Amino acid sequence: MPGKRSPALIDLCQGEKIKSGLIWITHTVEMTRHMEGPEQSGAVHLITALLLLLLQEVQLAGRLGQDGGAWAEVESFVEKALVMVRSGVVGEASYHLTRALSIVTKVDGRAMQTLRDEGLL
Repeated sequence: MPGKRSPALIDLCQGEKIKSGLIWITHTVEMTRHMEGPEQSGAVHLITALLLLLLQEVQLAGRLGQDGGAWAEVESFVEKALVMVRSGVVGEASYHLTRALSIVTKVDGRAMQTLRDEGLL
């Protein structure tokens, strides 16, 4: 139907985008462990900016998707990762990003099942 959107489709699309972001940011965090001085400082600024962008995408998913509770949980883990980065313990952010990734993967799975059930996938 034209004009009708499926919250499950939004969850799936946002989930794929957010998973990619989480993976890229986690890799950047891991690379930062081997940096020092200005190089590390620049990486921390980049990670902070990426986390803030990712938070916006998670919040959008929470408003438009069908799995608001899960997106709130993802948002909490991304915020915790941001706190770790801003506190100077960048490497600790990986734990929280990995937890967020696990939740997003489950959201994607539920969204795909819903879309299959609706005959849209």
